[in-house]
Amino acid sequence: LRLGARSWSSFGSASVWGMKRRHTWFSIVLRPSGDHMNSQKRLATLLVLLLNSAVVCALLVDTEQRLPFLSSAISLALMACLLAFPVPFVFALLFDRKTPKSMR
Repeated sequence: LRLGARSWSSFGSASVWGMKRRHTWFSIVLRPSGDHMNSQKRLATLLVLLLNSAVVCALLVDTEQRLPFLSSAISLALMACLLAFPVPFVFALLFDRKTPKSMR
């Protein structure tokens, strides 16, 4: 009798499904069939992520951020995170859809 075999099997199948559904790069090609978020929407989200990173870098190049308790490099990285973080998540929420009650 192997203890936990069912748990590891469930974990494995849930991990594979999660990689197909939620991983940013893998999900373009490996998305589950019947998923409402098609490859074009996923690719658009990735392009927004890339362009957002480029815009943040362009905004912060040759600037010096000063916070009283951090060094210049760390405060610049913190500023970049604060500027870049929300945009892709807001864009992904535009494509998000609630799970039907029958499937919950």
